[in-house]
Amino acid sequence: MTRVIFANNGENAIHEKFVLKKNFSSVPFFRYPEPTSQLLRNKIAIYVGCAPSQVLCTNGSDEAFVLLLRLFTHPQEEVIICPPTFFMYEYYANITRSKIRKVKRLYDFSINTNSIIKHISRNTKIIILDSPGNPTGIVIPLTDIKKLLQTGIIVIVDEAYFEYCGITAFPLLKLFPNLVITRTFSKWAGMAGLRVGYVLASEKIIADLGKLKLPFNVNSIGLQVALSVLDQKTEYYKRIKKVIRLRDQIIVRLRQIDGVYAYPSQSAFILIQFRPEIAIQKLISALTKVQIFVKYIEQPMLKHCIRVNFSYPSEAAYFVGCLERIIENQKKLH
Repeated sequence: MTRVIFANNGENAIHEKFVLKKNFSSVPFFRYPEPTSQLLRNKIAIYVGCAPSQVLCTNGSDEAFVLLLRLFTHPQEEVIICPPTFFMYEYYANITRSKIRKVKRLYDFSINTNSIIKHISRNTKIIILDSPGNPTGIVIPLTDIKKLLQTGIIVIVDEAYFEYCGITAFPLLKLFPNLVITRTFSKWAGMAGLRVGYVLASEKIIADLGKLKLPFNVNSIGLQVALSVLDQKTEYYKRIKKVIRLRDQIIVRLRQIDGVYAYPSQSAFILIQFRPEIAIQKLISALTKVQIFVKYIEQPMLKHCIRVNFSYPSEAAYFVGCLERIIENQKKLH
């Protein structure tokens, strides 16, 4: 059987079975799910350390961002993003007819807070930050987030990979009602296919979002699995530690390959940059031929980069071996 490796989507794909089928025997599939996801909100509140009224459960992070943009922006009002960053922010803005303003990060991928503040206008309604960043893997210091919150603009911090670094902007929520945090069960709990995310914000913002969301937005199975995950979070954190150890081992190994640089990461994935003489499109094509799928980053500053993530050592070893052979073959051709 041909080995197929999907290293392009950023999920935690470890398939250890912590959720048993018997857990679903009492789920009434013929009934609509509870519309406010109250049981899950209660459990998330305990997990995070806030009131349930500060939590909104969503259909993944996608729904969270669309709801937030609809709440805080009118068509053609501005949203600031800081590339290189998560490409879907522009997609969400297009859905809500918001206008994107881009403020590039610095050479080390840190955000340029002074430049962001200079670009704020009367038309600016939201600043979106990803921490850890996707695809950069960089955590944004709380001092930078605080400085942006002091402008009074709504600041959304996307913490999809929070569980991989343990660093959160949540403590600032008590001081700044204009802070909004989004998270998901997709990346750390292996639930990408079940689409469960959540928003942390002030009670007012959560109440306003609740008026915009569709009823029954989180399905019954997703709710049940998310509840089970939080009941067994210690086991899931063990899985994350495995991914982190593997990630760090791969970074060391990749840096030993001539022409390759693997950036440090506080996320699930690794950003890899190649020297310009390595033909990256041919490299990606060669990887695809051996059934390894990677994420090509088409953003400024990252023209010679790919992003990869692995859940198992055998996958990582196969990738590194193939990568070495492909680069060596390119050198021979030149």
